[in-house]
Amino acid sequence: MNTREKIRAALLHLRYENKTADPLTITQVCKEAGIARSTFYTYYDSTDDVLQDIYESTFEKLEQIDENALASRHQLEVSTLDTLRVIRSYREAFLVLMGDYGEKLFHARSLRHIEAHLRALVKAEGKAEDELKIRFLAEGILAAILLWLEQCPELPPEDMADLLLGFVDDILQTDKTK
Repeated sequence: MNTREKIRAALLHLRYENKTADPLTITQVCKEAGIARSTFYTYYDSTDDVLQDIYESTFEKLEQIDENALASRHQLEVSTLDTLRVIRSYREAFLVLMGDYGEKLFHARSLRHIEAHLRALVKAEGKAEDELKIRFLAEGILAAILLWLEQCPELPPEDMADLLLGFVDDILQTDKTK
């Protein structure tokens, strides 16, 4: 693990263990990472910068998966599974960013990301009924993912993907054969 990864892991560990949104000090992060303050400043200016780095790199990984997500039903299934595998592999980061004391911007960006895919899936035309279904589903998907990470991490991503896609199909009444 390189120094940048140690800093990020230390911040995530402290935020996850403390279950608080209270700001962490650079001293706390350095102690957890086993590095000197001067080393910290080589990579970051503040703990907020570390969190922003985690936030951006996490979304970068997710956006790489989603490029062809809606080309077909099969691609949507593959993309959903790949996304859940990434989320599970970065479990602690997601729990910190999405949990009770998480980052509101991460939550909002995740919500917009899911809503965009749902709109494309149903080819929504801005009708109020479609928008209500999409918002409901997007919030439900985020809540289900958080619950999965917190309480059911042993559930395989394949089963979670089937569950989420089933919700989408039931609520949006999409054609599963496309």
